Amino acid sequence: MQAYLTDVIIESKSDLVGTVLNEEELTSHLDLDVLRIFKPNRDSSAKRSDVKLEVGDILRIRGSADEINKLLQREDISLRPPKKWIDVDLEQSRDAAESMGISTQPLLFAVTYAASLSFVTPFGYQTNTLIYGADNYKFTDFTKIGLPLNILFWIIATVVIPYIWPF
Repeated sequence: MQAYLTDVIIESKSDLVGTVLNEEELTSHLDLDVLRIFKPNRDSSAKRSDVKLEVGDILRIRGSADEINKLLQREDISLRPPKKWIDVDLEQSRDAAESMGISTQPLLFAVTYAASLSFVTPFGYQTNTLIYGADNYKFTDFTKIGLPLNILFWIIATVVIPYIWPF
């Protein structure tokens, strides 16, 4: 079985707030691994077994597509917005372009464009997840349609980006 990663945010209405992760049903009733706890604007160097969950904490979760989908059915957590994931990629692209002495525009646009191509899995974007759960689609339905779309847009981007923004 293939494992997937996703980040989820603890919402204010969550019954997870104030619990210690190792005591929580999140890991005992679902076959998921919590790989990391991000505590925005707070020190997160404590042992994971001692960390109490708070509103806004972000959990990096690993598990099967079915287990992640079960987790996302909860109303007290939400997916982390994909925008947050690309911030580091944008900075690395800018640094790479500057070190090679080329324009930053094509690389920055390529990273931004790639981040918006989330057709292959139901967890790539929040709308995909909503459709996946609501209409009883299978994980492979997203792959059958999404993979060819991603390949098509990748080819288009490879041709169009350098044409519009030369290196």
